[in-house]
Amino acid sequence: MRAKALGSKYVMCAWIPHQDGVLTIDDAKKAVEVFNKAGKYLKENGLIFCYHAHGYEFQPYQDGTLLDYIVKNTNPDYVSFEMDIFWIQFGGGDPVARARAARTATAHATLATKVDEARHIMETLGNIGISLDGVTDTLLNDGLRLFSEAFDRLLAAVEANTRRA
Repeated sequence: MRAKALGSKYVMCAWIPHQDGVLTIDDAKKAVEVFNKAGKYLKENGLIFCYHAHGYEFQPYQDGTLLDYIVKNTNPDYVSFEMDIFWIQFGGGDPVARARAARTATAHATLATKVDEARHIMETLGNIGISLDGVTDTLLNDGLRLFSEAFDRLLAAVEANTRRA
């Protein structure tokens, strides 16, 4: 397996095929089937399967959303999740609650590549009610070490780019 040979611990899937921007229950059911099979295979080979949500999974379904359906119906031994704080909020979810509910293995915040863009996005996130402090505290309290490491690297990169600017 190439992922293992490269030293990866996780194999990430970041998209569920769907039509016209709308995820359906049939799409979600197929994803659950594929995720469980892939996750089982990867676990047997020493890797962890994660699904990275992008917001379109928040279509209403029964008493929740299609993402809730996916989380509930995937095997927790085989399927973990990567929560992108921006996309969870954009899709109508609560990043803190979602991080707790969805077997989150990794997380990150979609930002930008330029310092000015990153500052604008951080201000926008604050203005629409996303508290990165709250999300970070929750994830760290729940034992999400990778988020902490990734966020530390992000801050170091932003500081380095700010000094050059």
